[in-house]
Amino acid sequence: DADGVAGLDRIAAVDAGIPVVVVSERAEDGVALAALHKGAQDCVPPGELAGPAGVRILRHAIERQRLMLEARRREAHRATHDPLTDVPNRTLFYDRLAQAMAAARRYHNTLAILFVDLDGFKPINDTLGHQAGDRLLRTVAGRVGRILRRAATLARLGGDEFTISLSQVAKPADAATVAENLLRRIAQPVRLGSEERSVTASIGIAIFPGDGELADALVRNADTAMYEAKKPGGNAFAFYERRMREA
Repeated sequence: DADGVAGLDRIAAVDAGIPVVVVSERAEDGVALAALHKGAQDCVPPGELAGPAGVRILRHAIERQRLMLEARRREAHRATHDPLTDVPNRTLFYDRLAQAMAAARRYHNTLAILFVDLDGFKPINDTLGHQAGDRLLRTVAGRVGRILRRAATLARLGGDEFTISLSQVAKPADAATVAENLLRRIAQPVRLGSEERSVTASIGIAIFPGDGELADALVRNADTAMYEAKKPGGNAFAFYERRMREA
């Protein structure tokens, strides 16, 4: 029920992923270019769609559209995920954290931020090389991701630092239970080439809204608590307390 190139806008409004072949008597002039600019996969004269040639044209249009959409998905994924561990990056983490905080305000819930830093990561990089360090980071990210619930977001901020947001935390003890599980899981040995190595982690915990009502403040306070957990030698977690900043 649409005529001309403008009909492509109506199709895209229904489903932008539909592959479109425009049939036009003017396929050789500006109509073809206009159709392609609007997202069509091809523009052909009416006679070309008859018989096997037409089937081939449609099949190629469908495949080109599939490849285009796949490339867009990969590009969007790369923009929001860490290239080494494939977990969300800083940008996506803060976006999801903002949404989780808005929901927590609306429904008067609490949420927890866990700031995770690996203990003894630098010596592994120095003695076994960066490939071993990268393998370790991928292994840790996989282990942590398998522990977390769907209501949690794991992200890598960079280096050996990870952050986790836990939505719908009923009480601080729930965050402590998650932290204990993470410490046990992370400390399990990892095969790095011909060697087995173990690392531990230090985890800082900040609770929304008591420990910060802005995302940056919440993450910063969880980071401060993480350094408190490192003081006895790591492999521990600590909740943020205001005295930590005063010190």
